[in-house]
Amino acid sequence: MDALHPVKVQEFLVGRWRQCGLEIMDDALSLAVELSCGLPYSCQVIGKHAALLALSQTRSVITVADVAEASSQMDEHILLLSAISSKTGFEQA
Repeated sequence: MDALHPVKVQEFLVGRWRQCGLEIMDDALSLAVELSCGLPYSCQVIGKHAALLALSQTRSVITVADVAEASSQMDEHILLLSAISSKTGFEQA
């Protein structure tokens, strides 16, 4: 799957967060776009976990700290997918 253009990543993330009543700081959005590398799955994981972190602290604004913490969740997801694929014989593309 081809990587998304950074503008598309921004549109995706901001659109999803707005649906949840969330906003994001400009520097946090830049970091989220950079960390996702334009990969749709990475956008989803980072977006979801950053939103959950803000909501868990009853904030309506996603911060750089939220995005940075969300990126650590990305590592856990990749490790989990790798473990699953090695057990099932599926290879990741």
